[in-house]
Amino acid sequence: MIISFSGSADSGKSTLIDVIKDSEIFQTRKVKVKGDDDFFIIKAFKRIFGNTPTSAYNKNKLLGIQPADIKSSLWSTAVEMLYPLTVYLEFVYDYLIYEIVFPNKILLKDRYIYDYLVTFWCNLNINNRFVNFMFINFPRPTLSFYIRVKPETVIRRNKNQISGTKLMDLSFHYQTIRSYEQIANQKKLLTIKNDGSLSQSAQRVLMHIKNRLKFLTPTQISFSGLDGVGKTTLARELCAYLDQINVKYKVLHFYHDTLLYKFLKSLGFYRERKVHDNSLIIIDALKRRKKGKSQLWALLNIIDAHLQYWVYRFINLGCVLIFDRYFYDFIPTFSYYNIGNFLTSIPVIPVIDYKFVLLCSPKIIYKRKLENLPEYYDAAHQIYTNMVKKYDLIPLNSGKLTTSKMLQKVLDSIHE
Repeated sequence: MIISFSGSADSGKSTLIDVIKDSEIFQTRKVKVKGDDDFFIIKAFKRIFGNTPTSAYNKNKLLGIQPADIKSSLWSTAVEMLYPLTVYLEFVYDYLIYEIVFPNKILLKDRYIYDYLVTFWCNLNINNRFVNFMFINFPRPTLSFYIRVKPETVIRRNKNQISGTKLMDLSFHYQTIRSYEQIANQKKLLTIKNDGSLSQSAQRVLMHIKNRLKFLTPTQISFSGLDGVGKTTLARELCAYLDQINVKYKVLHFYHDTLLYKFLKSLGFYRERKVHDNSLIIIDALKRRKKGKSQLWALLNIIDAHLQYWVYRFINLGCVLIFDRYFYDFIPTFSYYNIGNFLTSIPVIPVIDYKFVLLCSPKIIYKRKLENLPEYYDAAHQIYTNMVKKYDLIPLNSGKLTTSKMLQKVLDSIHE
């Protein structure tokens, strides 16, 4: 697998790699560090022709000097054509070796292909549509970090302070960082601010690497709880983080209505009754409570949920499956509507890896969701609380914890 570090010059990429490479999380894995411009083709070229052509070209670009003669002009044109090709081929090789052939080996890469795109734009004035398309759509590595620093920090850390060059121009660094942030947003790179403490930056990097390693094998996660407790919000937050650490996932939300009911409704057998007045909602809830639900209705829900579960699991092999609602969420409803015990217990619940239940004060939930009576929320909350021990659910207090803190608890509960 490739763990890449992108960012402007003097952002601290190499230093961070040096700090984390000996971490305990890499002790049982083969790790290789590859530095900036550590390319076989470029090394071979320098052995044959020496460093003079490339150093002169780079110096002219930094000083903004145009080629002085035909030879220099031809060399500049050749670089604009061959350098992007060389970079692309080198990254194709690295990707094939470390992401496909030997995915258990870890390559810590100082600068990824996106960095060279910024170099082309800002340093070398190479802006080719085909090159841009090929580079920006290059496959993401297992984990990508964008090491962000302020332009002032870049100038302060610069060891080669040559007056008159772009490297001393604050506006140049602002332009460079804007280009990096454009790519970081588009490719959903993990941003690490590195203007301050290096140890804190290294800890954040290691935390994300540990989290990524937890999802190397497909995992199933469920969020249960009353409607309005924050299941969907937490699931969205988890999905956004999985996007950043480059993990494939699918979200399954069990339908409130069975597929059979939805099919009959589409044929016109049932019509939805819209209720806007709060008093009418309470009357409607009382009627539904008095009428109750049949065991056939409950059985259809269980069969329907099993159908959804196994179909989604089959068509999403290799993905992290996130269940927004799970079989446990039927139990409070069945109990409230006096369904028989043989269904209330739900004897056959598919086993998954991590089961979370979000708990919140029934009063808060009632204010958010008015479609049921307060007594329903009180009873359902008590049932969910009792289910924590019975079904070994992991409780999350959504009434006291922010979504980000609940997400951290979810990630901490998952093991590699």
